[in-house]
Amino acid sequence: MKLGPVKRLVATLARGITKTQMDEMLGKSDFDPWDRGLVSSPVDMLVKLRRRHGNHSEFLETCLKLLENVSDAEQLSETVRTFRDTHRYIDNERSAPVQCNGARPVGKDQMWAFNSSLHEMGLKLCQSDFEIIKAISPLKESQKEKSDTGQKLFQFLKESGRILPNDTELLHAIFNLMNLVEPLNVLREYEGKFLTHDCQPSAPPFSSISQQPPYPTTYPPHRPPNTGYSPLPT
Repeated sequence: MKLGPVKRLVATLARGITKTQMDEMLGKSDFDPWDRGLVSSPVDMLVKLRRRHGNHSEFLETCLKLLENVSDAEQLSETVRTFRDTHRYIDNERSAPVQCNGARPVGKDQMWAFNSSLHEMGLKLCQSDFEIIKAISPLKESQKEKSDTGQKLFQFLKESGRILPNDTELLHAIFNLMNLVEPLNVLREYEGKFLTHDCQPSAPPFSSISQQPPYPTTYPPHRPPNTGYSPLPT
């Protein structure tokens, strides 16, 4: 059975193979000629895919499918950083404003607006976000559970009313979580300390909960320090 461009891209990223191999897998018909010479990394591949489709739906599906292939905390850290960089590139290249975080428009001149809104919230999670994190956690007991991760996440989002008509806020909600998932053991420490959809936490900001926050609070929310893991191969 022939794989579509999204599934092939996911398989490519999950295996961490080279640009040449990515080109061979994607084939000549999947991207315009001017795209093919400009693709230099997995992040670029995601950005080109998002541009080509003009909406977030298939791009979000790609992210979720890729998460299904993450097998441990170290690999999750790499994936988080890749998605964070992808988020940055998408915001930088976006030509038309879209709604993010429920209300704030983000365009070329406001590429950090969403991350800034997270910073204003004190980098806090609400309970519903924590449930989503648990839903996409790759630390499953069986391969079948891993393969069902994306579907479980969508089901949870539907039941909790988090899926919106244009998928924009949902995509940003995912990146909201991605900005806060590194390192993974931090999530376990703070589980159960947050309230529901109003995003008003029952605990103080990360920096005051313990003597050792996830990373120095002087770093901007979109650029945490290097944790020692190598980026995905290009």
